[in-house]
This record gives sequence, C-alpha cells and structure tokens, in this order.
Amino acid sequence: DDFVETGGGSIYGGFNATSHWGAANNNPQVHTPAFASFDWTAFHVWSVVASTGLRIFLVDGVEWGRITNSNLPDTAKNLDFQAQYLGNGTPTPPCPMDIAWAQQYQPA
Repeated sequence: DDFVETGGGSIYGGFNATSHWGAANNNPQVHTPAFASFDWTAFHVWSVVASTGLRIFLVDGVEWGRITNSNLPDTAKNLDFQAQYLGNGTPTPPCPMDIAWAQQYQPA
C-alpha cells in the first residue's frame, strides 16, 4: 500500500493512497481534497490499518480515506520510505523527508 502520495504535484493540493496487488497490479485509489489549514511542516502520525478487503488511512488518528474491495489481500507488508520526483521539469531543492520515528505493528 502506498500512502501520503502527492503524485508529483503540489503537496498542498491533497494526497492519495493506493493499494497494489496481484499480477495485474490492480490499484484502487483514494484521494483526499486539499487541506487548506494542514501544516506540512509539523510532526504528524500517519497510519494504515490493513485487513482483508479493507484499508483505512489516518493522519493524527483521524481517518482521511479508505479503500474497500473484497480482493484486497491480507498479506504481510513492509514499511518503506521513498521520495522521488515524478513531475516535468527540474525539482527545486531542497526536497527533504524528515522521519522522526517509525513503527510497524502486526495483529496478534
């Protein structure tokens, strides 16, 4: 699952989450509208609750999106971090990604 994707556009225009699975790379997506008052420079807790057929995406404990699809698998996930420029033209540095803490949980 990808979460907090900006699609190469302005991060102030909202963000996406995408679930990828299967050989055909099925990928339902959910998009949140712009957060006019969202402070991207502050510390935030981003979370994904994953179970068979359901992904719930949260920021600071508040749900911002969900994907419901009976084909979504309940498989083990890896927590990875990635920043890359996918837009046209040249990115304007700096393009930092600051991670203060990361934790991955698996249900008992």
